Amino acid sequence: MTVHTVSIPYTEDILASAGLSPSELSEAARIAVAAQLFDKGRLSLGQAAQFCGRGRVDFMAELARHGYSCVNLGPEEADDELRFANDG
Repeated sequence: MTVHTVSIPYTEDILASAGLSPSELSEAARIAVAAQLFDKGRLSLGQAAQFCGRGRVDFMAELARHGYSCVNLGPEEADDELRFANDG
Protein backbone atom coordinates (compact mmCIF):
# COMPACT_ATOMS: atom_id res chain seq x y z
CA MET A 1 0.00 0.00 0.00
CA THR A 2 1.35 3.40 -0.97
CA VAL A 3 1.41 5.99 1.81
CA HIS A 4 0.89 9.65 0.90
CA THR A 5 1.62 12.76 2.93
CA VAL A 6 -0.11 16.14 2.95
CA SER A 7 2.05 19.14 3.77
CA ILE A 8 0.60 22.43 5.00
CA PRO A 9 3.09 25.28 5.21
CA TYR A 10 2.57 27.78 8.05
CA THR A 11 4.57 30.38 9.94
CA GLU A 12 5.43 30.69 13.63
CA ASP A 13 2.75 33.35 14.10
CA ILE A 14 0.09 30.75 13.26
CA LEU A 15 1.40 28.53 16.06
CA ALA A 16 1.49 31.46 18.45
CA SER A 17 -2.04 32.57 17.55
CA ALA A 18 -3.40 29.04 17.87
CA GLY A 19 -1.47 28.44 21.09
CA LEU A 20 -0.36 25.06 19.79
CA SER A 21 2.91 23.22 19.35
CA PRO A 22 3.76 21.93 15.86
CA SER A 23 2.68 18.40 16.85
CA GLU A 24 -0.60 19.67 18.37
CA LEU A 25 -1.38 21.64 15.20
CA SER A 26 -0.61 18.59 13.06
CA GLU A 27 -2.94 16.45 15.20
CA ALA A 28 -5.70 19.07 15.07
CA ALA A 29 -5.37 19.31 11.29
CA ARG A 30 -5.58 15.52 10.84
CA ILE A 31 -8.71 15.36 13.02
CA ALA A 32 -10.31 18.32 11.23
CA VAL A 33 -9.72 16.83 7.78
CA ALA A 34 -10.95 13.39 8.88
CA ALA A 35 -14.07 14.91 10.44
CA GLN A 36 -14.86 16.89 7.29
CA LEU A 37 -14.34 13.90 5.00
CA PHE A 38 -16.56 11.76 7.24
CA ASP A 39 -19.22 14.48 7.51
CA LYS A 40 -19.34 14.84 3.72
CA GLY A 41 -19.66 11.06 3.30
CA ARG A 42 -16.31 10.74 1.57
CA LEU A 43 -14.89 8.38 4.24
CA SER A 44 -16.55 5.83 6.48
CA LEU A 45 -16.24 6.18 10.24
CA GLY A 46 -13.51 3.54 10.30
CA GLN A 47 -11.60 5.11 7.42
CA ALA A 48 -11.77 8.57 8.98
CA ALA A 49 -10.60 7.21 12.33
CA GLN A 50 -7.70 5.45 10.61
CA PHE A 51 -6.87 8.63 8.67
CA CYS A 52 -6.31 10.58 11.87
CA GLY A 53 -4.68 7.71 13.76
CA ARG A 54 -7.53 7.11 16.21
CA GLY A 55 -9.71 4.17 17.13
CA ARG A 56 -13.38 4.36 16.16
CA VAL A 57 -14.66 5.15 19.66
CA ASP A 58 -12.00 7.82 20.22
CA PHE A 59 -12.76 9.35 16.83
CA MET A 60 -16.48 9.37 17.62
CA ALA A 61 -15.67 11.33 20.79
CA GLU A 62 -13.60 13.78 18.71
CA LEU A 63 -16.52 14.22 16.32
CA ALA A 64 -18.81 15.04 19.23
CA ARG A 65 -16.27 17.51 20.69
CA HIS A 66 -16.19 19.34 17.36
CA GLY A 67 -19.95 19.38 16.86
CA TYR A 68 -20.20 16.67 14.20
CA SER A 69 -22.73 13.86 14.22
CA CYS A 70 -21.38 10.33 14.57
CA VAL A 71 -24.20 9.08 12.37
CA ASN A 72 -23.67 9.53 8.67
CA LEU A 73 -26.74 7.99 7.04
CA GLY A 74 -28.63 9.16 4.00
CA PRO A 75 -32.43 9.43 4.18
CA GLU A 76 -33.04 5.94 2.80
CA GLU A 77 -30.45 4.37 5.09
CA ALA A 78 -31.95 6.16 8.09
CA ASP A 79 -35.42 4.90 7.16
CA ASP A 80 -34.05 1.35 6.86
CA GLU A 81 -32.41 1.61 10.29
CA LEU A 82 -35.63 2.92 11.86
CA ARG A 83 -37.69 0.11 10.29
CA PHE A 84 -35.16 -2.43 11.56
CA ALA A 85 -35.24 -0.95 15.07
CA ASN A 86 -39.03 -0.89 15.18
CA ASP A 87 -39.45 -4.43 13.82
CA GLY A 88 -36.75 -5.94 16.04
